[in-house]
Amino acid sequence: MKTDWFNGDLLLNFAVYQNEYSNFQLNTYNGIQFVVTTVPEVTSEGVEVDLIWRTPIEGLSINGGVAYTDATYGPDDGWVLANRNPITGEQTLARLPNSQLTNSPEWTATTSFTYNRPLFNGSMMGLAYLDARYVDDQLTGSDLRPSKLQPSYTLVNGRIGLATADERWAVELWARNLTDEEYVQVAFDAPLQQGTAGPTQGAFLGDPRTYGITLRARY
Repeated sequence: MKTDWFNGDLLLNFAVYQNEYSNFQLNTYNGIQFVVTTVPEVTSEGVEVDLIWRTPIEGLSINGGVAYTDATYGPDDGWVLANRNPITGEQTLARLPNSQLTNSPEWTATTSFTYNRPLFNGSMMGLAYLDARYVDDQLTGSDLRPSKLQPSYTLVNGRIGLATADERWAVELWARNLTDEEYVQVAFDAPLQQGTAGPTQGAFLGDPRTYGITLRARY
């Protein structure tokens, strides 16, 4: 459902969905090799709300959204046996049946603020922008091992800029992950390294704080 309010200054949208997948292809790294397993059933259902608000303050607009997702693997009808750790014999996928999907947080939320303002008698335009994204707890390993849990985190990005009114040139200062949040994108078992509490783990981390300057020109 899509709605608009206050002569179109506020756009408010709602979505409810249910998806069912058959023969879902799951790629799992077991510490030695990648193994593709066919999961007969995966379901994903949830609710999303998003908005765009052109505020009474001239040049200021706000975007935002919240999503709830319940995505689960189906019951085990024998597919768990298709993947075992070649060293320990552990059933790598034993935690998956009827559990939340890998890298599928239940809650996510986003918001952004954009402010454009004429400067120098309208010959130039100034820009200020800030956005944030909240991601709920999620298990980042395809085997759903509890030690691969990534706790909830929030990323903040921003930029400020100056451009000519005809957009012939523009310069922007920007930064991503302003708070230098440390988070794991994917955790995995390290090759041939078995600890007392299970396989030693490695991870691909999210980008640290980065910043720079961008210059654009049109001719």
